[in-house]
Amino acid sequence: MSKRSIVIKDIPNGNGEKEGEKKVIRIEVSYLMGGMNYFTGQRSSRGYYVSVSPMTVGNGFQSFMAFSGVCHCIEEAKRFGEKKLKSIAGNALINHSETIQRLTDHVITKQ
Repeated sequence: MSKRSIVIKDIPNGNGEKEGEKKVIRIEVSYLMGGMNYFTGQRSSRGYYVSVSPMTVGNGFQSFMAFSGVCHCIEEAKRFGEKKLKSIAGNALINHSETIQRLTDHVITKQ
């Protein structure tokens, strides 16, 4: 099975609580199967999403707090394609820069 998400950028956001840790804002593109979202009560589209979430990265681990990130559908798709995911991820910072900036600002102000 192929990987369904690609990290496109980690933005430094300070140091972690312990030595060797750093806080980052991770931007990634992923394919989500969509369906009913029971937390919001709404239906999510199937397709490729850009997501932005704060994380702590350290010596061989990654940690994040649930419900602290946001995502946005950038292209609907009926099925997953690895080549399509790589293409969207490679061009995301250029083609979707306004959306990524808006999501990043939202995550930073929410912290």
